[in-house]
Amino acid sequence: MKELISLNEKRKDITTEQFKSVQNIIQNERLHLSPVIVVKGDFHKGVIGILASRIVNHYKKPAIVIANDGTGSARSFQSSGFSIIDCISACGKYLKKFGGHKMAAGLSISPDENQIELFRYAIQLAATKQKISIAANWYIGTLPLECFPKTMFNDLRALEPFGMGMPKPVFCSKNTKISEYSTFGKEKEHVKMSINQHIAYAFSKSNHFTNWNGENLVDMLYTPHCYEDKNFLVQDCVVV
Repeated sequence: MKELISLNEKRKDITTEQFKSVQNIIQNERLHLSPVIVVKGDFHKGVIGILASRIVNHYKKPAIVIANDGTGSARSFQSSGFSIIDCISACGKYLKKFGGHKMAAGLSISPDENQIELFRYAIQLAATKQKISIAANWYIGTLPLECFPKTMFNDLRALEPFGMGMPKPVFCSKNTKISEYSTFGKEKEHVKMSINQHIAYAFSKSNHFTNWNGENLVDMLYTPHCYEDKNFLVQDCVVV
């Protein structure tokens, strides 16, 4: 039992570190601007499915994660109506093999960069032939971010891995007072907020704050992010 717990904790640490890496690649290469996020990197094959699920939950878009050996895992966004296997099937000529269903699929492709780029381009074209409906935002309850108990970070970590069928819980924080605010990124598209000594990040959402004057309150949907730093990700927000 101790060995299983140790292996599970190691897998969680690997997943956390690799998700940070995958986010850096997505942001640096602006992959989040495409209909389907296709990201390749030095990822552990055992966690690429979890990484794809986390990307989908974070960016609200279908995602395909490909390891350096060409092994790939794909996920669609729940309730979006988008079939990831139909999209991949339309690009089968670029793949060695593939299989799956509407919400999840696996694939194998030559790791050659030119082949990856051809596949990435073909996937975006195939995605335009499907109607993607944005699923309604959901949350499990209202909990002001400034009141989020630090002990809950450990409780949530014990429940991992989150993914398809068991997404990370999302909370609603209404009339939230932001004490400090700054933007970052190549085009200042990301936001870092201080909320009563808590830190929250909102990626690709600086446009939501165009009317924020330092005094406005903000309604937001958020989820705990880094268990060590005890910070948060804002999934959606509106200045009130």
